[in-house]
Amino acid sequence: MTAAEDGFLKDLQKQCAVDSQEYVTEAREVLPELSKNPIEVLDKVMKSFHSLKGNVQAVGFSFCGQFVHEIETRLTKIKEEISATEVNKITDSLMNLEFQLSNVLQSVEKYLIDLSNTLEDTASLLETYSPLLNNLSSWMVKSTKADQIQAVVSEEKVSQPIPPNNRVAKEIPPLEKKEALPEKRVFLLCVNQGRQFGIPVTKVVEVVQFKKLNIMPAHRADLMGLMNLRGEVMPILDLKLTFGECTNLEKSFIVICNVDGVRFGFPIEQAQQIDELNVGNFQKNDRLSGSGKSLVSHISISEKKTVLIVDVDRIIAA
Repeated sequence: MTAAEDGFLKDLQKQCAVDSQEYVTEAREVLPELSKNPIEVLDKVMKSFHSLKGNVQAVGFSFCGQFVHEIETRLTKIKEEISATEVNKITDSLMNLEFQLSNVLQSVEKYLIDLSNTLEDTASLLETYSPLLNNLSSWMVKSTKADQIQAVVSEEKVSQPIPPNNRVAKEIPPLEKKEALPEKRVFLLCVNQGRQFGIPVTKVVEVVQFKKLNIMPAHRADLMGLMNLRGEVMPILDLKLTFGECTNLEKSFIVICNVDGVRFGFPIEQAQQIDELNVGNFQKNDRLSGSGKSLVSHISISEKKTVLIVDVDRIIAA
C-alpha cells in the first residue's frame, strides 16, 4: 500500500467512525419506547447495529465489527424470549433492559470515539469493551410474580344452604383477610464514595457519560453548569452534600431525571443496576447529619445491603 493509499484509508476510517455514531443516536432515540413496544424497538435498534457493523467492517475495523456482532447476537436471543411472553407481565424486566441497552449504546459510542481518535482497532481495545456486555448477557425475562399482586379479599360472610329438614345451619365463619404483602418499588441503584443510593426509576430518563459543561452565572449555588445532550440544554447540579464528591469527575456518569417536566442531571461515580426494594425495609431518615440529609428521605436496611433513598422532587425544590 502506497503512502497515498494509506492516507486515504485512514481518512476513510476516521470519517466512518464519526459517521457511524449516527446509528447510535438512532437507536438511542427509539429506546424510551422499549417498555411499550419492545419487539418493534428491538427491531429498530438491531437494524441500527447491523448498519453500523457493515460500516466499520467495510473499512477494516474488524474487532469493532465483532463487538457489534456480539450485541446483535444477544439482542436476537432477547427478542425471542420477549416474543414468547406477554409484555404487560414483564414491565420491570423491560425497564431493566432499557437501562442495560442505554449503557451498551454509551459503550459503542465511546468505542467509535476511540477509533476516530486513534484509528487503531486492536484486540486489547475489544477486550476493554467486551466485559460491558455481561449485564446484557445475563438479562432474562422475569414475569411479575403472582404473590406481588395484592388481591382484594372479600370479607362477606358465606352461609351454608338450608338443609332439607329446614333447620338453619350455622354460618361459616368469615374468610380471614390475608396479610398484605410488602410493597416493592423499583430504583436505579448508584454508588458514590462507597455508599449506595436508590433513585426512583420513574424519575430517571437515562444515564450518560459525563460531558464538558458550559459554566454560566446562576441563582443556584449547586449549579455546576449546562450540558448539551443531543440538542437539549439542561442544568447539571452538584449534589456532593448528599452523594459525596466524585473522585474522578471526567469518568463519572450523569443521571438525567425528570420532575414535572423539568429535566436536570447530577453526577454519580457508578450506576449499577435497576432493582426492586421492599418498602417494608424503609426507615425515615433521621440518622444522617449535614446539609445533604434533606435529599435522603429514607434508608432501606436489609441483610444484603443498605441503600439511601433519594427524594428527587426535593432536588428541584431546594
